[in-house]
Amino acid sequence: MLESQDEPQRRNRRWSFLGKLPMRRTLKSKLGKNSVTVDFVHASPRRPINEYIFPDDVYTNPLKVRLLFERVKHICFVGHTHMPGVFLDEPDFYLPNELNDVYPIVEDEKAIINIGSVGQPRDKDNRASYVCVSESEVHFVRLEYDFKSTMKKILAIDQLDNFHAERLQNGR
Repeated sequence: MLESQDEPQRRNRRWSFLGKLPMRRTLKSKLGKNSVTVDFVHASPRRPINEYIFPDDVYTNPLKVRLLFERVKHICFVGHTHMPGVFLDEPDFYLPNELNDVYPIVEDEKAIINIGSVGQPRDKDNRASYVCVSESEVHFVRLEYDFKSTMKKILAIDQLDNFHAERLQNGR
């Protein structure tokens, strides 16, 4: 949609804004008496823009997971795959329901946390997915939303493939 913007100046301003955003945002936070590093990237700690991290990678590509964790100081939030859960450097992956929807942040444990997606979850659950972070816990949240209305809006745009609408119903 950014490419089809009728007004070239508006389109260029939007692309310029996006191009100036950092690929990684890093914050220092407190965990008890200790300071922890929290990174935020779109895709992965190694390639912040476009590397997918899938739950199956812990079994099919453990070297990839180990290399990803070399870039993590403590906690890294991602979302590119739209599949919520927690990767640990053992390597292992936990779905939110396996954690009772709460991941306790542990001082000496590295984690890559996928927050899921508000608009296009892809874990076969069509509810919006996001996290809330307290001082020492990450809470996974799921909410019903009017995906049928969103589907209609997508279907009304000729430039978009109908698949983008249909996937919302099944959370894929």
